[in-house]
Amino acid sequence: MSTYTLPIAGLLPFPTLFHAISMALSSFVIYWISWIVYSLCSHPLHSIPGPLWAKLSRTRHLYQIYRGDFEKTQIVLHRKHGRLVRIAPDEITCSDPEMTSEIYAARDPWSKSKFNEMFNVPLSKYPANFPNTDELLHTSHRKIVNAPYNMSSVLTGQRYVDTCMQTFLDRMDRYAQDCEVVDLGEWLQFFTFDVVGELFFSSPFGFMDEGRDCGDWIASIDLLMGIFFIGGAAPWYMKPFVVPSAMVASKKTRRAMKGFTAEKEGLAVNKDMLEKFFAIKEEKGEQVDFLVPEIEGECFSAIFARSDSTAIALRAILYYTMKDSSVYSKLIAEIDQATASGIFSDPVQFAEAIQLPYLDSCAKEAMRLFPSVAFAMPRVVPRGGALVSGSFISGGYVVGMNAAVVHLDKDVFGEDADIFRPERWLEEEDAGRMMRYMLHFGQGKRSCTGKNTCCFLGFPTHAGNPDGTKNYSSSQNANPEV
Repeated sequence: MSTYTLPIAGLLPFPTLFHAISMALSSFVIYWISWIVYSLCSHPLHSIPGPLWAKLSRTRHLYQIYRGDFEKTQIVLHRKHGRLVRIAPDEITCSDPEMTSEIYAARDPWSKSKFNEMFNVPLSKYPANFPNTDELLHTSHRKIVNAPYNMSSVLTGQRYVDTCMQTFLDRMDRYAQDCEVVDLGEWLQFFTFDVVGELFFSSPFGFMDEGRDCGDWIASIDLLMGIFFIGGAAPWYMKPFVVPSAMVASKKTRRAMKGFTAEKEGLAVNKDMLEKFFAIKEEKGEQVDFLVPEIEGECFSAIFARSDSTAIALRAILYYTMKDSSVYSKLIAEIDQATASGIFSDPVQFAEAIQLPYLDSCAKEAMRLFPSVAFAMPRVVPRGGALVSGSFISGGYVVGMNAAVVHLDKDVFGEDADIFRPERWLEEEDAGRMMRYMLHFGQGKRSCTGKNTCCFLGFPTHAGNPDGTKNYSSSQNANPEV
């Protein structure tokens, strides 16, 4: 009996092709049945509760990131399942505040996971501080750039902030006089971008002068941020499709960094951050291998991360204080009293603003309820495994803690942890303990290098024009998420 062959040259005989497809489908079905049984019954993380889909695939985790409500989902999951939740086959999140000091320790912290590697933009042969998963390499690099980021160094940029603050207040005065509605969240981002430009390059980006996203910087960074987060969380088989997108999206920023450093090299006009990095290069660059590409990497981190995260913090502080009339009145009264007593200069300086305890409490409380990074910071369990909130987790698996979840812990922050109440930070017995569990800047050895910059910008911004704030009114529908 002859075998029937399809009349298309090059194809297999029909029975052979049919059998091949059947075998492939059968193998696929057998694989998934085996994986499901293993993941739910025998996997080292099988006893950790979580959504069924999350136990079988990373796509649920990826979908939540794409939707942009990851932190809200995690809050719900932890309230349903407890301290530990499995959010992917090989990853769990922990909401136990007591674990912060171990996972994000000041000495010998757990290493960052491969999720962070997606955030590295190839400007230097070394990864930047944030995406660096090599603890020894991170330690050596951070020692090189620590000095420009310490508070005393950041404070030398006060005049740059003063210039941008005056521009910001002038624009707000103009809107107030014309009785125009203004998107304060958008303007706070314009402000932080221009300040970062002043602090790092002695020149603002011009957002506040033009009242718009000049050169689509914000749009570019928003796009890049989404690609980085999705790429970092994506399963291995999806990453090849995401990485090229990140390279294309970051091309403009990388080109700009090279332009900034090329223009600055050899000059010593202003003591901005870029000049401080070049000073390190001139002093010991060859010795510690900190050259122009490494400086470009630092500048990229400033624009990519610090401008955005600082704007989020400022939005949160203003949103929560202006939304609550009682809090707003108390804060204005404190500013008025400080003004009358002669504490403030004109413009207000950082060292003066931090003397206001209620302002300090409002800032902490806002960043508690709305941290700039509301994402689980993933870390790899050390070899040999570890006890995580009472459950043994094998080495090599990933555990993360989300500030948006931990900051709502009622054992630490009280039964009213879900509400904005700055007074909790004025209760001295609890304030110190609460601060130990705050993750808004990370914790330990890998805490945010730009936290001093954020604090430096935040306090004078909110105390900078006490008389002017009375001329403005805010929409109660404002939201720091927008």
